[in-house]
Formats: sequence, structure tokens, C-alpha cells
Amino acid sequence: MSVSRMKWAWIAVVVAGVGVGAATWLIPSAERAVRYQTPGNLDHGSASGFNVLLITLDTTRADRLGCYGYSDAETANLDALASSGIRFNDAVTTAPVTLPAHASIFTGLYPPNHGVRNNGEFRVHEEKVTLAEVLRGRGYETVAFVASFVVDARFGLAQGFDRYDDRMAPPERGFGQDQERPADVITDAAVTWLGARDAEKPFFAWVHYYDPHAPYLPHDGRFGHRPYDGEIAFMDTHLGRLTEAVARQGLVDNTVIIVVGDHGENLGEHDESGHSRLIYDAVMRVPLIISCPAIARREVVDDVTVSVVDVFPTVLDLVGISHDGRLDGVSLLSAREHSDRVVYMESMVPYLDNGWAPLFALRGRDRKFILAPRAEFYDLASDPHETDNLYGNLPANLVDGCARLESELVDLLSNWPSPEDVAGASEALDQETTDRLEALGYVSGDTAGPDLGQLDPKDMMPTWEKMGRAKRLLASGSQHEAIALLTEVVRVWPSDRTALRQLGMAYLRAGNRRAAEKHLRKAVEIKPAADVCLLLAQIMILERRFGEAEPLLLLALSVEPGHGGVYVALGDLLAAQGRQAEALAAYEKAERLDPYRAKGVAEQRIEHLRSKMPKSAPPTP
Repeated sequence: MSVSRMKWAWIAVVVAGVGVGAATWLIPSAERAVRYQTPGNLDHGSASGFNVLLITLDTTRADRLGCYGYSDAETANLDALASSGIRFNDAVTTAPVTLPAHASIFTGLYPPNHGVRNNGEFRVHEEKVTLAEVLRGRGYETVAFVASFVVDARFGLAQGFDRYDDRMAPPERGFGQDQERPADVITDAAVTWLGARDAEKPFFAWVHYYDPHAPYLPHDGRFGHRPYDGEIAFMDTHLGRLTEAVARQGLVDNTVIIVVGDHGENLGEHDESGHSRLIYDAVMRVPLIISCPAIARREVVDDVTVSVVDVFPTVLDLVGISHDGRLDGVSLLSAREHSDRVVYMESMVPYLDNGWAPLFALRGRDRKFILAPRAEFYDLASDPHETDNLYGNLPANLVDGCARLESELVDLLSNWPSPEDVAGASEALDQETTDRLEALGYVSGDTAGPDLGQLDPKDMMPTWEKMGRAKRLLASGSQHEAIALLTEVVRVWPSDRTALRQLGMAYLRAGNRRAAEKHLRKAVEIKPAADVCLLLAQIMILERRFGEAEPLLLLALSVEPGHGGVYVALGDLLAAQGRQAEALAAYEKAERLDPYRAKGVAEQRIEHLRSKMPKSAPPTP
């Protein structure tokens, strides 16, 4: 089936004549007549009883590390791990988004199979088995130290961990801000635990570093013009403190250290700065290193493509644990037995956040097919930067390979939820809430327009970059310049809720509540989001339109029940109505339910409210 003959409003495909080859090609059988040499000469159970330290590097491109050939890198500690272990040169992620990628690392599944397709609006459900759950069931102490709210426990990755340290500092700029802990703080927490742990049990520890994620902070004047490299260098410095602590505890010989990136970062390639919407290798190729000098020979594996879904089965293979569950990943110990393997990757963000088409791809060692409104095929051997789309003008020697990738991918997608189904799964409204909100016009059908899912993300990137400039203007206090840019964006792109939200916020900061309300309401009509509902409700409270504020807060809670900011706003609503005792209870619930986002604001509200409440009369003598 040609992509051009597919209706792109959604990818409902029934492919007659396509066999079951997808599954066997994506995960080839391990039964071979020839036993291939295993990376590092490792075997099943080589690390039986060993500790496992999993380090994930958020937003870290493989080609910005010294061990991957970047001459300007200052990554001595990562390079040392690579030089003493196994480095996989062609490792890729499943999605250019933190939560879906980490869900793949911890479940061994592709996003359509673990169900997490974006940050915030999805979670790993309890029926999915995580690596931490398996290891805890075999007697491991399991701990995690995570550096961003994006992987907060509420999103399901805490399953199986005895301790999940996701504490974040209270936000200074209000609710809805991504929060992170820098590498020095994360390392301090992990090193403190390491010195006090139960030495009688092996451990599985996950340490998550988030520093290379934008905004890039200056840590060293040497990186003035290369702030992204500076963030990686800062992270590497403190990662080195962690590996030094492992050495001080005498654990080098019985600890497997696995380092893997969740995704990379576009630095202007393909008109994208950042990540999440495109799936070219600048953002999809990641570092993957296994280090345990006591058992593993130093090696570079550069003859096979591997994926982050391989971490789960690899850890179990190393420590000698069999797993009967269905996995999309394969053990890296048998990586070379799958030299013809291709792996799946996607981004649902363009569809879920912008109303554009989603992107899906299959990638092999030297070929890549991307399913998009204008399909793409790249010969990675001759075009590693993916600048020459050969689809539609293929050399004769690549015609069969492209056709095979395309049919395999279409066959896979026909068995997975459609984009519409995925979008629906991100909303969980009970019937009473749905009925009440429909009566107020907040829940409706598809209001995104006839172009939903048909705009090609690669064509929309210049508009997206314009919105990025507007966001930076807004952050610098240039509201009117931001409004001008965002108005242009919305004119071209009226169905994008992200643009509408930013335009609403710009008008709000400029003091124009009427215009802010108009654009925020449109964003809610397209798809409710807790932060947008919260902004609208705060406008209603300021204008004493209390009857309109309450359903907005109910909608926010239905989308994100654990959002403390919503309970703070509910307390504001109750206080404005003179219901001080109920307001106090709402603030206290915000503080209790969501301490790391809401505690500081809630405490201020509680103190202010109590100062205004009448003092109890002293008892009569």
C-alpha cells in the first residue's frame, strides 16, 4: 500500500496480502545454526548476584560524547566507562520524549505496547511488568533517584521500587513548570544512599540525569557558545562522583553499570531546536554502554542496530533471570544474532499536541523508512544525516528494501491503536463530569478542523520555531512582541492547542483577560489540559465568575487528579466566596497531595488565610 493512497486523518490500515513477517523481522529468532560471538564475551548469568546500576542520560546525543567521536567533548567519566566496557555504536530510542522512552527502557516494549505515548497525559499501568518489579521479586533492593517531574512516580515508573526519590524543589514561577534537580543534587542523593544501603542484598539502582535538557544553564565559561556541551560536561563530572563512590565501596567487581540515553537533541538540524516532534537520528540515536570490567571484555559493537527496549532483557540475561513475558527487546548478549534486525520508533507528539500527523518509522543498520504524509526513505550508509529523501526516486538496488520496510511498518500499525484511539486514551472523564462539562460546552467532538493529522511535521517546523521564539520573548517580558508572533502562528495553525495556550498566557501577562480567555477556551475545546483549565479558572476567580470557575477545576482534576495547583485554585475560589474553612482544607490537600509542586504556594495561602480568620474566643474562666 502506498502512503499516498492512505487517508492520513488517521492510520486505519487493513493490508491484504501482507504476511506475518513484521514480527519475525523486528525480533528475529535466536535459533541459529551459527553461534555468534557475544559482545564482551558475556553469557547468560555472567553477572549472577551482581548489583545493577542503570544510569539514564536525558536529552543526550551520542555524537556529543568523546567516546562517540566528538573531539570537543569533556566527558572523561563516560569515556572511561566506554573504554572499560562495551559501547554500542548504533543504539536508538523508541520515541524522542522522556516518559515514553523511559517506559520502553523499563518494560522492554515499544510505546504502542506499553501505552505511554507522550509526557504527562499517559502513565505506565500496573499490569505492565517493569524491570524493577522483576528484580525486586528476586531479592534485589530497588531504588531510584530521578531528576525531573516528567518521570514523577504518578506516571507509573515507580512500580517495583522500594524507594523512589522524585523530590523536586517547589516551583518559583507557578504551577505547570517542568522541574528538575541538577546532577550534583541527584548524585548527592544517590551517593548518600549507597553509603547506607543494606550490604546483604544486591541492589538495582536507577539514577536519572536531566541536565542536557533545555534550557541550557551556564556552568563553566569555557562553554559560553556551546551551552548544550556544557550541560553534558557538568553531568559527566557528577556522574564521575557516582562511579567513584561505587569504587570506594569496593563494588566495581560485582556491579554492572549500564548507561543509556533516553533520546537526543536537535540543535537546528531539520529546522528543529530541541526534541519531541521529529524522528531523525540527531534526536533518536543515543549512547548505550555496559561496563563491568570483572566479567566483560572491552569492545565496540558497530555492526548491528540496537534499541533502548533491549535494556530490560539484557539486564535479566546478565543476572541469570528468565522472563516469560512478551518483549519487543532482545538481549544485547545476542545482538549479533540479529544483524538483519530493524527497530520501531515513533513520535505521537505532533498529533497529540499539535494536531499534525504522527510519525512512525522502522530503522535498520543502513536504512530507515518514515511513514508521514510525505514518506521518507534514507540510505544511512551514504547519508547518515538524513538530508536526501530517496522515497519516490529510489535507486534500483534500494527499491525492494524500501518496499519491505514500508509494508512491515503498515502491517504493524494496523494491529496497534489508531491515533484517534491513542488521543482518547489520554482522557479519563467519568460520566457525571462529562455530562456537566458538555452542558457548559467544554467537552465536544473533534473541533480541530478538517486538517487534523494531515499536516506533515517536517513542513511545520518553521512555524514551530517561530512559536519557540515567541516563548522566549514571553519569558523575557516582551509580551506584545510575543503576541504578534503567536497571532501569526495561530492564523496559519488555528487548531494547535500549544500555540493557543501560549497566546492566552501572553495576553494574560499583558493584562488582556478577555483575549486570554478566548484563546484558552479554544485550547480546552480542542483537548482539555489541566494547566489550561487552571489558567481559565484563575481568570474566572479574579472576575468573580465563580459558577464558571468550578467546572473548569473539575475538568482539570479529571485530567490530572494529582495536580496540587488545582486544589490551590479551588481554595482560592472557596476563599473568595467566604468559605474559609473549606478553603483551608483545599490548601491543606494541595500541600499533602502534591508537596513538590504545591507546598510552597499552599503554605503561603494557609498562612494568609489563617491571619484573616477570626481568633477563637478564650474559654470562660
